[in-house]
Amino acid sequence: MFRKILIPTDFGPCSDRAIEFAKRMASPNGTLRLLYVLDEGVVLPFDGVLDVGDLESSAMDSLKKLEKRHGRGKLKIEIALKEGAVHEAVFKDIRENHCDLCVAGSHGRKGLRRLLLGSVAERLVRGAPVPVCVVKPTLPKGRKIKKIAFATDFSDASFIAFETFRHLAHESGAKGYVLHVLEDAAWMADFAIPTATVEENWVKLREHRKTQMEDLVQGLRSERVRVEGKLLSGQPWNALSSFIKKNEVDLLVLGTHGYRGLDRFFMGSVAEKTLRMVEAPVLVVPTSPQ
Repeated sequence: MFRKILIPTDFGPCSDRAIEFAKRMASPNGTLRLLYVLDEGVVLPFDGVLDVGDLESSAMDSLKKLEKRHGRGKLKIEIALKEGAVHEAVFKDIRENHCDLCVAGSHGRKGLRRLLLGSVAERLVRGAPVPVCVVKPTLPKGRKIKKIAFATDFSDASFIAFETFRHLAHESGAKGYVLHVLEDAAWMADFAIPTATVEENWVKLREHRKTQMEDLVQGLRSERVRVEGKLLSGQPWNALSSFIKKNEVDLLVLGTHGYRGLDRFFMGSVAEKTLRMVEAPVLVVPTSPQ
């Protein structure tokens, strides 16, 4: 699991969900680092307090309450209060404190509720130097990680995310799923093999992906990981969301870049749709140097 996890908080219920899930992602003797950022772009009342000095004091009091509430057992709790743009403060804190994961709730109070929306979300997921796990407010309390899925396009970059999935499957003992989404054949017009039809190319691609899937699955099974491989079809965000919900998957792992046709899968509006539609926590692994 992860040694040191940063959790940006706004003290709302969604942040509480993120903290609880981070506990399940942490190694037995790991550290949870709780960070509150006074957003330089949005300085609004906090619990009725208008003065910035009082705002800092009130925020620190709330951090100390979280430290007391969660500082039980072997897990170590650290708290921090920073100022500045949220994403910049998060990235800087990750680097300075050598965190290996960031876990964040997807909604919250004004000022930090934009943390995973719009341009801030894009910067956090794409720009963080470590994996970012997005936790939804719909996450049931106390839910354990029993099933983990990995979405791949079989690019070299995606195998960086695969190693994270592999590590989590080993450490947690959870059942694993390796997922690949084949979109409709229509987009393959520029993917053609000379003299072949688009439909024939799609069939060949499907068979090739099936072979790649079998190789991945057999490799994991040889390491005693309980895993299944699944080829899905349709729009990536819809296919993944449906599979995750139907099979009650507790965590989806994916990378940030991939091939043409699926290279948009983890970028721009498609990434946003995937994060919003998949109800389970989504762990986004950076697949290129940040």
